[in-house]
Amino acid sequence: MCAEAALPPCFDRQRHLEPLALITVHGWDHPRLQAELARAVRMARPWFAAGLPPPASACWEDLQLPIDKVAQIPASRIQRAPISAEIAARIGQADRPEVTAAVRVLALRLRIGQAVPGDLLALHAALLPDAPAGLRRGSIALRRADDSIDFQAPSADFLDEGLAFILAEANRAVAGGDLATLAGCYAAINFLHPFADGNGRTSRRLLLAGMGACLDTDLSPLPIDLVVWCNRTYHDYRLRQITQANHWGAWIAFVAQMLCHAVSRLPAPAIPVPLAQGSA
Repeated sequence: MCAEAALPPCFDRQRHLEPLALITVHGWDHPRLQAELARAVRMARPWFAAGLPPPASACWEDLQLPIDKVAQIPASRIQRAPISAEIAARIGQADRPEVTAAVRVLALRLRIGQAVPGDLLALHAALLPDAPAGLRRGSIALRRADDSIDFQAPSADFLDEGLAFILAEANRAVAGGDLATLAGCYAAINFLHPFADGNGRTSRRLLLAGMGACLDTDLSPLPIDLVVWCNRTYHDYRLRQITQANHWGAWIAFVAQMLCHAVSRLPAPAIPVPLAQGSA
């Protein structure tokens, strides 16, 4: 934890990593939400299998998840500022082929229980080919608009151990069909912040790879960056609640609901229906 009382909580292994191994033990697996997400993915399999382009970025408002009333979040805390057309168009584009290939390799490695940090490094390199290769070497802090520290990531000395732990938990989660722990791994990558840039993009694709492996569906075509940006304030609020109050259960529920909401709104592919024999 931080030595300075004025700073918010910094990276804490006990809070940000170790709960991954205890999520299902504590009953945070949300069976109903997991079942709803699995059903939505099954219904959308024709869209994924057809290789269709992502939905038009102009439809980003359809991807906004309604605020969960049970969460009792003050409406003023969740600002629904519109995404500019330029940002929506950029983040709504399909991934480059090399990125899609890296996501699929990671999904395959997770399916056989052999995903390692090198697979995530390869995905990051495909996402940001011009960025410095490998894990960050220096310290990194997330700052607020007034330049005060919002979150301090762990030192670079911890990154190898931390990534190995997260990938081991992701392997275990896929083997057990545990979507809740995969949502936890997504958050844990954000807390670990192993890269100088691209941590969010990389962690989101780890989530897609793991959930796709669990649900036997290639989820790589889903415009996950657009989905998260459409819910960015709600998303970041839930991440902050882990740091401030250890609310892993609320985070997992949010991720399951966000993905289910987005997948259920994918357009159905237009599949020609063959004429009956003898029809004119």
